[in-house]
Amino acid sequence: MKTMGFINSHKENENRIALLPCHMKELGKAAGYLFFEQGYGRKLGISDREYEEMGASVAPRGEILHKCNIICDPKAGDAEYLGELREGTTVFGWVHPHVDPDMKALLLERKLKVYAWEEMLENNTQIFYRNNILAGQASVIHGCLSYGMLMEGKKAAVLGRGNTAAGAYKALVSNAALVTVYGRRQEQQFKKEMGRFDIIVNAVLWDPGRRDHIISRDDLKHLKRGALLIDVSCDEHGAIETSHPTAMESPIYMEGGIAHYCLDHSPSLFYRSASEFISEKTALFIKPLVLETEDGVLEGCRVIDGGKMILEESCR
Repeated sequence: MKTMGFINSHKENENRIALLPCHMKELGKAAGYLFFEQGYGRKLGISDREYEEMGASVAPRGEILHKCNIICDPKAGDAEYLGELREGTTVFGWVHPHVDPDMKALLLERKLKVYAWEEMLENNTQIFYRNNILAGQASVIHGCLSYGMLMEGKKAAVLGRGNTAAGAYKALVSNAALVTVYGRRQEQQFKKEMGRFDIIVNAVLWDPGRRDHIISRDDLKHLKRGALLIDVSCDEHGAIETSHPTAMESPIYMEGGIAHYCLDHSPSLFYRSASEFISEKTALFIKPLVLETEDGVLEGCRVIDGGKMILEESCR
């Protein structure tokens, strides 16, 4: 048996949580091995008592971090506590070890076991795909609102054809924007036409091995004056060369006369809905983790274990 701790993220304005009491009804004895940080669900109006009534325990953050075998944190990859975890601790959340070489080195040095949500697939479908859809929707809505731009009648381009792109497309079309979608094989076509658009949304899952850009710094002068770049992926030195993550209080910056929106955790804007999506899926994997039973999905998303990279090439 393994103990599993749930803690709140300390990332700014990150209010999503991984498990709601309503999704704990089928956990059985596994619920007795779960520990929740004091005040874990407070921002969603959930009391500690509700978790205790489902058979779990409530404990201080420090105790959970130092004693639990498994730490569940949606934004684990941005966590400040990774260096404090005991050697061999399991981390369960969005990690993206390819993004931060220092964080990746730390995970390997501490010999942590990492199950990365971004790698969780079942029948070639991402387990947390609804969060990706929400990322596209939230980024478009918040980006345009923050820039003071109505979408109605605006020409918009969406780069990508995955779940995030689908969310962006849904938000744009429902607000009467005129949308063109470009897939991976249409990058050159987009580059020829990019000067036509008022809104450009990047939802491309970027290959960290690429050294080029879909939109380079030099390309900014070819974009429509006053255009808004919404980089949902917001990988630094990625598809958009001039992108870097922004904070919720100041999500937009100007560069080359072009507005950039690069909030890297936009689903937290709709944290109640996002938490429902996340919790529904998290609950499915608690028994295999706590009871130490085999699970093909978990095995497929084990990216780091015992100081070794397991899925180096797929971590993107």
